[in-house]
Amino acid sequence: MSMGTTWRTPVCERLGIAHPIFGFSHAVDVVVEIARAGGYPVLGLAREMPHEIPEILREVDARMQGRPYGVDLMLPSQVPPRGDIDGVRAALPQQHLDFVAGLRERFGVRPPVKPSFFTSQVRSEELFESQIEQVLASNATGVATAIGLRQDLIARAKARGKTTFSLIGSVRHARKALAMGVDVL
Repeated sequence: MSMGTTWRTPVCERLGIAHPIFGFSHAVDVVVEIARAGGYPVLGLAREMPHEIPEILREVDARMQGRPYGVDLMLPSQVPPRGDIDGVRAALPQQHLDFVAGLRERFGVRPPVKPSFFTSQVRSEELFESQIEQVLASNATGVATAIGLRQDLIARAKARGKTTFSLIGSVRHARKALAMGVDVL
């Protein structure tokens, strides 16, 4: 292939991209540059709280100039229906708390100064559903899952005109995703 040749595939036509290149990032700047280069960017938002997602996606929309992009969520199945951070903290064994405190002291690790995905909430069905709703209500043209493929999400995303993606790690995962109706592996 010469330097001036463009490689177009059916997925390029379907997604409205120039090149069959996909890129994932948690950074809006990187997602925008992937799109500007003609690829299909996927913004990882699994760590964001539901109320943060609309603002982040408004920034993406403002910078994308109408280019398509997807959003990736992690939806592991082994989570409680609701998240109770105080209940989880209260249930931690003192031995564990002492161990972590010892590691912090030994290696000079300060406690977090602001809330994060890992310190402020518990992964739960309630959290995931709120994240899903924010993504489905957005202008993102695609919804991807790296962990936790859900039939209801595939159906809901397609009903809103979004392309569905599944990141797979085995033939078994690929077969399951295709059987559930995922558009792109």
